[in-house]
Amino acid sequence: MLKLLLLLNLLTPAPAALHHLFTGPLAATTAPAIWSLEFDDVSLALTITNTTPATAPHSHLSFNHDKKTLYGTSVLGAQSFASYDIFNTSSLHLSATVPAPPACNGAGTGTVFLLPHPSPPYAVYGQSWPSSCGAVLSTVSTGALDAVVQSYTYAPESGMHGAALAPDADVMYSADLRGNSVWAHALDATTGAVVLPELWRAAAPELDMGPRHVAVHPSGTGYAMMETASAVGVFAPNGRWGGVWSVLPDGADAADFAGNTVALAEGGRFLWASTRGQAGSGKPGYVAVFELDKDGGVVRRVALAPTATVESRGNGISPATWVGGERWAAYADFGKGGVEVWRLLDAEEEGGDMGLEVVARVEIGGGCCSSAVWYD
Repeated sequence: MLKLLLLLNLLTPAPAALHHLFTGPLAATTAPAIWSLEFDDVSLALTITNTTPATAPHSHLSFNHDKKTLYGTSVLGAQSFASYDIFNTSSLHLSATVPAPPACNGAGTGTVFLLPHPSPPYAVYGQSWPSSCGAVLSTVSTGALDAVVQSYTYAPESGMHGAALAPDADVMYSADLRGNSVWAHALDATTGAVVLPELWRAAAPELDMGPRHVAVHPSGTGYAMMETASAVGVFAPNGRWGGVWSVLPDGADAADFAGNTVALAEGGRFLWASTRGQAGSGKPGYVAVFELDKDGGVVRRVALAPTATVESRGNGISPATWVGGERWAAYADFGKGGVEVWRLLDAEEEGGDMGLEVVARVEIGGGCCSSAVWYD
């Protein structure tokens, strides 16, 4: 009997690990919404579990420090920031809407990025596009947004599009797409305010590279996605640039593409990045993965694969955040209106290129999707 039970245990499939995500639209062709998704990493099923009405198309989503609140921007909608209470893996409720400061509310301007701080007083740093304006928002005890407590500017020629915190969360790096540079500002540990003037401003290694988004390794090494160059630039905490790594196949013309996102995988071993095909180019986007050393230096590009969508305005890539999830990522396919889960595969031989495969997809429509964030 014991042998039979052991045999049955061996034949029983391992229990699935369910992971949950939220995603929002870049532009709402129907009523704006936030979609709750569930991914089964055994059956590889990706499904919609709920649809929550939203105040605007939230092109960027982010969590507060304890993942009890979800924040959203609206680059093509209302000039405001929003927060939602998270009741469970699929249920959200609007908790606050805060207008962007008047200095950020120029014609055609929308909110584009939110960066929550992980420590008290849990300030949230917002950016508007195309604008040289930054805002600091306060929060209440539940995590809901409260008010704009500071408004500041970068430079007249600036156009901000992304930000990231240093490992100790005492410095904020900002990507200046129009100003072709990365900025570093100290943050006041007591008030959460952005300390002016800046610590440094580092021009990109070449003209018109266009830093769009930034990410930071636990070692302090930073990475900037260059929109015009479709490449990842590596920078040190003092603003000095290291190497530049392409997110395109050899021989591709960077003018046909536009770099989109760069994000660090859980554990700090892999860096994921994505680029889009420009309108009229007839080109797909690409997803790339880079291997990093313990200090955050890029060892090599280990994987590169085209997206199914041609000439997409948005294709954000979001590595999974659970422990051991470094080889999984969510891909927001605005061109076709869905979300995919990608997986990084082992190399067929030691030192060879690794593979990338799409293991799951869910169709959403409704102007979706610009980005996706992993809840668990």
